Amino acid sequence: AAPMKRRPRYVLSARGVYEPVIREEDVLGACRTLLELNQARVFRAVERVPKCYRCGCWLGSSEAGTPDLSGYFHQGAIIPFWIEMKRPKGGKHRFSQIARIEQIQEDGGIAFFANSVEVMVSEFGRFGIKIKGLGV
Repeated sequence: AAPMKRRPRYVLSARGVYEPVIREEDVLGACRTLLELNQARVFRAVERVPKCYRCGCWLGSSEAGTPDLSGYFHQGAIIPFWIEMKRPKGGKHRFSQIARIEQIQEDGGIAFFANSVEVMVSEFGRFGIKIKGLGV
């Protein structure tokens, strides 16, 4: 078996210091926390569900293209949203993800890609939803 390539945990930044690599999970966690602080109900799509220990079959997973985060705001009415998270540099948009986001948007839903908290706040702003907590 070929040795597994490891991604660097730290990279040399433009400031000339080693800084940790920001992963998709880091962005997702920060966005989820901010949404919950703004009274949103947030749910995480699970793609890699473990196999059954008895039969070895996959127990299930989300459909291809299902955004990483979904949820809703309750502001007199339910305002649902879907967010596909990406890491800040190099996060690729798969065809199934693009198609799902476009499908939700065409149906009138709030759906978008976000690779930072700032992008998420900006996207919600386009839909008239103000997210507090960034000094914005």
